[in-house]
Amino acid sequence: MNQEQETKLDQILKTDIHNEKMAIGHMLQDEQAAISASKILHDKYFFTSYGVHILKIVKSCIEKGDSVNDINVKVRSIADEDWKDIAPECNVTKQDYLHDCCVYALPMVGLIAAAESVFKKVQEQYLRRTMLAQYQEAIGRILNTSNVHDLQSVVHEVATKSNDSIDGMITRKEETYLEQALEALNQKEQSFISTGFGQLDEVIEGFKPGQLITIGAGTGVGKSAFAINLALNIANQGHKVGLWSFEMDKQEIFERIFSIKTGLSKKEKPMQEERYNAVKKYLDKTTDDIRMFTDPIKDLSNFYLQCRKLSLRENMKVVIIDYLQLIHLSSDSNGNRVAEIEFLTTNLKNIAGELGITIVILSQLSRAYQKRENTTPMLSDLRDSGSIEQDSNVVIFLHRPEMQPSHYSVFEQCIKVIIAKNRSGLSGSFFLKYLRNTTQFIKGDN
Repeated sequence: MNQEQETKLDQILKTDIHNEKMAIGHMLQDEQAAISASKILHDKYFFTSYGVHILKIVKSCIEKGDSVNDINVKVRSIADEDWKDIAPECNVTKQDYLHDCCVYALPMVGLIAAAESVFKKVQEQYLRRTMLAQYQEAIGRILNTSNVHDLQSVVHEVATKSNDSIDGMITRKEETYLEQALEALNQKEQSFISTGFGQLDEVIEGFKPGQLITIGAGTGVGKSAFAINLALNIANQGHKVGLWSFEMDKQEIFERIFSIKTGLSKKEKPMQEERYNAVKKYLDKTTDDIRMFTDPIKDLSNFYLQCRKLSLRENMKVVIIDYLQLIHLSSDSNGNRVAEIEFLTTNLKNIAGELGITIVILSQLSRAYQKRENTTPMLSDLRDSGSIEQDSNVVIFLHRPEMQPSHYSVFEQCIKVIIAKNRSGLSGSFFLKYLRNTTQFIKGDN
């Protein structure tokens, strides 16, 4: 290698070390970046021993659902003696090294696209170094070949190693048709979570991991009440539920839960002492576990991180969002509400698939359906975007027929549950009785 090439190589290696520090800086200051790094980066991509060691810590933390603060604590708690042993050839303190990492990344911290660009650069530079090492090894052998056959053998070996290096950067293993078929044949049947409504389970076979479920209803039909009934039904099976509610605060949610569990309304003044005692009895024995969020979702990255922590740390299985049209992201969508809804449904579906959870979104219906002669909801009535129907595995409508059973009291309503879309099965409908005074949904009798 001539002097010009050696100078160029030295510049490349200095840039690689700078990129590695910047990558680590993103991991230490941005949890989303740390998660992304754990998917994109491999230990072998790093040139320095410090980078390899820190990436291992990051990956270990991410697998357990630890936060970026946890990652920082573990990295910064490396003993000084251990730090020297990681790279004895280097003369840099842990404090100075981590300070450089954070400073290099600081201007772009929080921008996931910028972080992933740095991670990709680290990956690319690994390939450059690998190919260069193979070239340096091969050039001596090429110069010393005695005949064409030896030369062909060296060239073939170099080509094979080059292809292996490129293939090694592809994380997904390519499988043959037979391997994929056998995997499908031996795939265990997915376990499902009961909705708590037997007739609904018969049609959709419960909730499965990775599904996006949409429940659509018009104003005043009881979709928020249905969401709470659904959350309680799932929690009653021992599953943790995440409930994001943008119309009710936690006090109102709990009042509805208390009414459902006791069968006593808060509005029945003479029964308040009995209701209080019944609630206390419920709370003393309950194993229900519903995590409530009432702050608006303005950033899907934060929502993803919350879901990820609850999924990994607390085994949360189902997320319910009440309701989709109340989510307004802080990012600029140029006032295009349809595009924003499409972005939401696509990403919610991806989050469900990645975390292996079920996400249930409640959706408002367009008011146009109320002007039709037949007011039974249709898929086209989903408000703001066709992507809701497209991305959902299951679409369920709650419909209050104009003709109500004559034997129902003023506090009772007949609600028709319509399974309008079921990607993996049948559609259908059935009736529930909605007890308005206690916000309970129970099996209908018609």
